Amino acid sequence: MCMLRHNAASTMVQNSIPLATIAAILGHAGTRTTDIYITADINNLKECVLPLVGISRKVNP
Repeated sequence: MCMLRHNAASTMVQNSIPLATIAAILGHAGTRTTDIYITADINNLKECVLPLVGISRKVNP
């Protein structure tokens, strides 16, 4: 069950669902508890940041 909650929360984050909404869906009193379900996906971070700074995605693959 924990894996399902983590995957659901991570998927919602990747789809830009607000953290407060995710917390409410998971039944958390606040967003601090929800933070444990959030994982940093390095590929997702590259997709977001590299176009902003004009760096090729082929750098440090």
